[in-house]
Amino acid sequence: MTAFSTLPRLPGALATLATFTALATMSAAPALAEPVRTAAVADFRTCARPVWPKEAVQNKQQGTVTLSFLISDSGAVTDSKVTRSSSFPLLDVAALEGIMKCRFRPSTVDGKPIPAWVQMQYVWTLDPAASKPDGFVYRKAAAAGDNNAREGLARLYEQGLGVPQDKAATIALRKTAASTP
Repeated sequence: MTAFSTLPRLPGALATLATFTALATMSAAPALAEPVRTAAVADFRTCARPVWPKEAVQNKQQGTVTLSFLISDSGAVTDSKVTRSSSFPLLDVAALEGIMKCRFRPSTVDGKPIPAWVQMQYVWTLDPAASKPDGFVYRKAAAAGDNNAREGLARLYEQGLGVPQDKAATIALRKTAASTP
């Protein structure tokens, strides 16, 4: 359908005048700006590691579970589901329970908080080096620009939790977090 098909049918010169007026109005209208959207960001201070079910540990169950979860406009997780199973229901349920305890800075459109679905993976591994709080999740999110993750990683370096204690890294991460909006 063209712009002309929406115009009323008018006789001769009047129709031409109406067409030019309509085209002038269309071209003079300001272009609508695309809405500015931001993604939800985890507040890692509120996210405890999910509890690994004892039975799963005894049975040496490990794997990766992918979750989708709905973040409300207030930052709470209001719904969640497994989108790809670890193949072990105990690990899947533990991951779902873990994510429900987290808080988020909600997604926004033009600065207004909105509910939005987010995806995330939990990697369950029995490798002792990988199971330490080495900041893998923090590193990945910090590299993507998440200031909460930078602060979380700074705390790990400050306290030597799963990483070597490193005052310089602590300071650098906190400076970056403070200087980045």
